[in-house]
Amino acid sequence: MLQNILKEYFEENLEVSCSYDSSICYEFFEEYFTRLNESALTGVNAEGDVFLYHSGYYESLTDYLEDRKNIVKVTEDLRKARGKLIQFLREEFYLDEEDAVYYYGKGFWDIVEFALTEHWFEADGRDSYFAVEELFNQAEIDYVCRYEVIQTRGYGQGDFAEVIFFEDFFKQAWGKRKINYKNLQKEIDHLFWDAPVYIEVLFGDLELREWDILEDEYEYDKDAVVEKVENLIMQICFKEEKKACRDAVREVLHEILYNEFPEYPEYH
Repeated sequence: MLQNILKEYFEENLEVSCSYDSSICYEFFEEYFTRLNESALTGVNAEGDVFLYHSGYYESLTDYLEDRKNIVKVTEDLRKARGKLIQFLREEFYLDEEDAVYYYGKGFWDIVEFALTEHWFEADGRDSYFAVEELFNQAEIDYVCRYEVIQTRGYGQGDFAEVIFFEDFFKQAWGKRKINYKNLQKEIDHLFWDAPVYIEVLFGDLELREWDILEDEYEYDKDAVVEKVENLIMQICFKEEKKACRDAVREVLHEILYNEFPEYPEYH
């Protein structure tokens, strides 16, 4: 008798919604990534899509990339590199003697900026920040990239992309000494190929959402979710009840929740 009353009570007052929220994926993706033109980059797969990871710090990161020294590191003597660069510009852009003498008086990175903003690849379909790589390749200047390339693969053939990640920038932005690349890889994989789980539980004045229930919004386990919701409702709404009553409520609540939550959420 009591179980029937409790069952009817929960059926009238408990609402559960659970699905994969595919509609928010695009918003998340835009917040974290910008697609790049891979023809401007070296050290990446030219056949795959290439993205810049900015994780909501887009403006700060683009300011950081204004300084080309944050993108590449010259690994040979700068005086030698400057000579190579000026010689390349003279041959490529027919700089006269007066221009050459003028640029010999400038620092290496000033000449790099001149080449990129006045003469170089901005108008050739390449992403402006990374054009410095192609400039150095053409001028035969030795360098290494200051960014990491993280590969991500999906569930189907051809689901592949590469992500450019600037560790030094995010160490400052996140206030961390060390980046956990395992967690970063997991986050990038989820953002590219998965949809987050949407959960809403309404019971009287109580409202529970996925952030109250899930440790990872991309991972769904029905048994764990039912247990978590059940415990929260019992702790918040039935804390003052006697043990016998609590036991009866928990038994019925568990059954209702188990029937309400899907084994595998649908995509919406």
